[in-house]
Amino acid sequence: MAWCFVDEASGDADDVLGRLERETALAPAHWPLEVAYALQTAEHCGRLDATDPPRLRALLAALPVEIAPLELATAIGGVLETGRTYDLSAYDAAYLDLAAARAIPLATIDGRLRTASARAGVELVGCAGVPEPAATDPVVPGSARLAVAQCTSNDRFESP
Repeated sequence: MAWCFVDEASGDADDVLGRLERETALAPAHWPLEVAYALQTAEHCGRLDATDPPRLRALLAALPVEIAPLELATAIGGVLETGRTYDLSAYDAAYLDLAAARAIPLATIDGRLRTASARAGVELVGCAGVPEPAATDPVVPGSARLAVAQCTSNDRFESP
């Protein structure tokens, strides 16, 4: 989501967007709701104007992000345990649990989630050691090589 906001632009965010031109990403079932909440909050706080939502809807709809279903058994099992272990909300733990289970790197700008990922041994996009796939590697549905996480920290969307 950082690429949607000028004040959150970063090299790591640009790297993720670039990778999404060549790779499929994976996100847990609640990701679309977090995206909608981030846009709603940003609009409410004046970070977006009336012309931004259609442009951002088009950008986000074009991203190759597969949504992984999240079963109740997984939520109250692995996700809950990940949250307990790394002191994360269930929402953030779902991203980390998904990346760990699929052995794919995680893309997030959230500091707590990045710290937990490092502690869990989950590679992070934008960090040394996560190789870029070859430019000739095809994007194959169902073969995600990247997990994306939405920053949910409310202070990211406070009015200036």
